[in-house]
Amino acid sequence: MTPTGMTRAIIFDLDDTLVKTSDLYAEAENRFLDFMEELGFQRAEVVDLFEQRETLNTRKYGVSPKRYPLSMEETYVLIGKKHNRSIDPAHRKQVREFAKWVFRQVPELMEGAIEVLEVLRKKYRLILLTRGARTIQKYKLVKTGLIEYFHSIYIVNSKTEAEYEMVLRREGLDPSETCIVGDSIRSDINPGSKLGLRCIYVPYSLQGYVWSQDKEQPVSDSHISIRTLQELTQLL
Repeated sequence: MTPTGMTRAIIFDLDDTLVKTSDLYAEAENRFLDFMEELGFQRAEVVDLFEQRETLNTRKYGVSPKRYPLSMEETYVLIGKKHNRSIDPAHRKQVREFAKWVFRQVPELMEGAIEVLEVLRKKYRLILLTRGARTIQKYKLVKTGLIEYFHSIYIVNSKTEAEYEMVLRREGLDPSETCIVGDSIRSDINPGSKLGLRCIYVPYSLQGYVWSQDKEQPVSDSHISIRTLQELTQLL
């Protein structure tokens, strides 16, 4: 399948497609892990427990900004109790601050993001569908200047077939005339493939950091993979 000719609209993902969000989370977690090591805990043990808390809290709280700080705090408390260590209120506050720091940052734009959007918006209706807390996602869009490039913006709690169907319905778009651009097989490529949209996968890998909840195999091989956003202007 080649996404040319009939394409009228492009649905973009935000995090790790247009901005480098994982970089911020990776830095926060490294600060947290360094701190826990300084307190005498084994890094590998902290990593395992933190991933467990993140998985559980993601199911419970979804994209709520309270989830991430809570996961770090719970990790500190649980591992401290496991090793019969006293729980220091100052340390408890500090680990929460490592997580909260992420939400105060403006993520770096992907290379060529603005230039690509500038070209594409002259030819296509650009739509943003992003998963996350509304205030945080809106903050990123305003601070990076991306907000001005989109005809419509949708901020949702999850990105499944239902959310894409909602966007198609509200925008009056036919799946065969719509393209998805994103970095996640689970929340971008697979929902789009199931609905018959043209999907372009732009993987973003950050060494040592993986969103475990986003791991999933493609449901089909109909999508196209590219290495950089800049390739979009030649492909579309």
